[in-house]
Amino acid sequence: MKKLEQLKKELQQTKDKLANAGYIKAQFLIEDEDEYQSQLELQWYKDELRDEIDALENQIRILETPVNQTRTVYPTSRAM
Repeated sequence: MKKLEQLKKELQQTKDKLANAGYIKAQFLIEDEDEYQSQLELQWYKDELRDEIDALENQIRILETPVNQTRTVYPTSRAM
């Protein structure tokens, strides 16, 4: 369970980073190339954070799923 708690903590920290990453302006409000570049990099950073959040949520979901729900049961055949 320690790993699960650690993943949940990391997920919350990543969500906090995303929330505090800054505001992305609409393209028509950008005035120069430097601002355009910084907005582009901010968008990439936020995309990376969203990908990281998705991956962490998937790992947490896997760890929280009971074992008997993850097994695939195959029918058996008996030879006569």
